[in-house]
Amino acid sequence: MKDFKPSLGNTARGTAFFPRKREIDKIFDLLEINANIYLSAPRRVGKTSILKHLEDAENDNGYYFIYVITESIYSVNDFYKALYNELLNSKAIQKLSKLSKGLTELLSSVITNIEVSGIKTKEQAPPDYHELFIHLLSKIEKGIGRVVIMIDEFPQTLHNINKKHGAIEARRFIQLNRELRHNKTTDEKVTFIYTGSIALYPMAEKIGSLNDVNDLITVEVKPLTRKEAKELLSLLSNRKKVVITPNAIEYMFDEIKWFIPFHIQMVYQELEDIFYNKESELDNTDINTAINRTIAAKNKAMFEPYFSRLKGLLDTNEYLFAMEILMYTAKNDCIEKAVCFDFAQKHTVDKFKEILGELCEDGYLYESDGNYRYTSPILQLWCKKNNDYGI
Repeated sequence: MKDFKPSLGNTARGTAFFPRKREIDKIFDLLEINANIYLSAPRRVGKTSILKHLEDAENDNGYYFIYVITESIYSVNDFYKALYNELLNSKAIQKLSKLSKGLTELLSSVITNIEVSGIKTKEQAPPDYHELFIHLLSKIEKGIGRVVIMIDEFPQTLHNINKKHGAIEARRFIQLNRELRHNKTTDEKVTFIYTGSIALYPMAEKIGSLNDVNDLITVEVKPLTRKEAKELLSLLSNRKKVVITPNAIEYMFDEIKWFIPFHIQMVYQELEDIFYNKESELDNTDINTAINRTIAAKNKAMFEPYFSRLKGLLDTNEYLFAMEILMYTAKNDCIEKAVCFDFAQKHTVDKFKEILGELCEDGYLYESDGNYRYTSPILQLWCKKNNDYGI
């Protein structure tokens, strides 16, 4: 990968994508047995980059990958409208239409209807996109390839619908998705991959629909191994001939601990600037300087979404409880369950165990010997240094 390029802040695509062989191999193993998949990982670990990589890859394996992001959708019909339009306009459906007469005829009919009808009047009711989507899928013939629809931020969409329309509509939404996965129309022709930066299962459990997602097989997107992290750093440093002593490399990874490409690239970006000015090999002191610069206020846009998203997901008291947990843990390196209970009492939060579970599921904390600690030392340092959340 001599042409590897950084992708700081953006989805890693093409030469910017660091191979995630473990996860991609697992996805294909499950696709071979017709399983529907939930891609599980905290924010910034690389879920979207994996999906985009699958979409960008040449379709020489009988799979046609279609990426859809539904983060800003608040209704069931709009959700299926997004899926319908993405499928209708995808390169995959154009390729499949050459192999399926029924699909060719349907696409021709849709184009004709659009040209004839023009813009709808305000009085016209919107079409039922759930039915339209199923009808479109029904025209894909068996045996000509499998369509894999990858839905990013699905848990966020579930949250949006629950917040705007209530638990009954949210349950209907998640049940419709389950029915679609088991519809004879989709059998052996369509597979779904769901993912998002908030955990699906706690969200489904919150609305009483956990059983409606128990058919999904989870693929966990894990941080890089130390060996992979070193390989990524080597690709980055070789590009600009940045020299880091072997001891400093080990020290850097001892400090970072949680090896996600995003944090590695943030620290490396600072190392590159230091090397440019120093013009000599980088040592442990430079690693410390780079980490301190990484958590500086200038990078607020990179870290703030970790915390602002909690405000949108939790009620006011729950949010204050979660933030006090995170602030306390940042300052003290860990928090005991008894202290968590005290904070729950302070903020009158009943379901504090569920919120702690969500903080762990979403990658903020992990539990060890009855205590909670930050999963990422980089995120902990940011939270400790930039305590402007009113807690």
